Amino acid sequence: MNTPFFSFISILVFSLIFVFDTSAQKSNTPETENALLWKVSGNGLAKESYLYGTIHIICPNELIMNEAIKGHFNQSEQLYLEMDMDDIGLLLKMQSPKTMNMEKGNSLKKLLSPANYDIVSTFFRDSLQKSIKSYDKTKPFFTLSTIYPKMLACSQPASYEVEFLKMAKSQKIEILGLETLDDQLAAVNSIPYKEQAEGLLEYVKDFSKSRKDFERLIHAYKVQNLTEFAKLMEEEEGKSEGFEENFLNKRNEKWTSVIAEAAAKKSTFFAFGAAHLVGENGMVALLRNAGFTVEPISF
Repeated sequence: MNTPFFSFISILVFSLIFVFDTSAQKSNTPETENALLWKVSGNGLAKESYLYGTIHIICPNELIMNEAIKGHFNQSEQLYLEMDMDDIGLLLKMQSPKTMNMEKGNSLKKLLSPANYDIVSTFFRDSLQKSIKSYDKTKPFFTLSTIYPKMLACSQPASYEVEFLKMAKSQKIEILGLETLDDQLAAVNSIPYKEQAEGLLEYVKDFSKSRKDFERLIHAYKVQNLTEFAKLMEEEEGKSEGFEENFLNKRNEKWTSVIAEAAAKKSTFFAFGAAHLVGENGMVALLRNAGFTVEPISF
């Protein structure tokens, strides 16, 4: 996978779906149903489909891609990611200044106090060897995504999305998206710039704690403990109710009909952020409420 495309994955998918997908969605997932892989059947489906909860950035040695996952993937006739990551037009649009930058007149320096701006500037200079000036006009939401690779114990992060893309291309099956870039950008743009800037500041101010919290989240993911995963997400601070509604609930509700329609046509492998699986408004609960049988698959 080429470098620009992986950069796109880390900036777009990880930033949009994982960095802020830690709002306090309450988990009602029973302990016995902690799983990353789920089978969807019933409700008139001719063939089974599958849900897989991803984490969008992880060290290669920690990425789980065993025979059980591959076996169910190989039974599928199409792949749905959160967006169609095989679309080069998506990459070009994502990297455009109109997408990445704040509206005219806004800047990170204006959004933060001089003291707090210096904190962020110093962190970027000393820890990332980057100048914060390069990100002054960038939406803080996207700027925050540049920090996350620093939290990993490896220099070249891996991505489940990239792995599934490779597998889909190898099998020559169609790659589709649950939503469009505009859908995701609408969720990003619903967060006030000031709130985005404060979120960036909080991660930077106590980076050692942020890194430890991230490591705990990675561990919960690796052992497929979605109950703990959700609990850790609930501990995140500074996430508004409006954010939860726009970034999780509304999107999950829209995805329910997309998943139902796609699964009715072909056996489909759906891969999206694990945060979307859990809770009373998560995909497992919503699909069950829609009449489907959704069962965890152990591996």
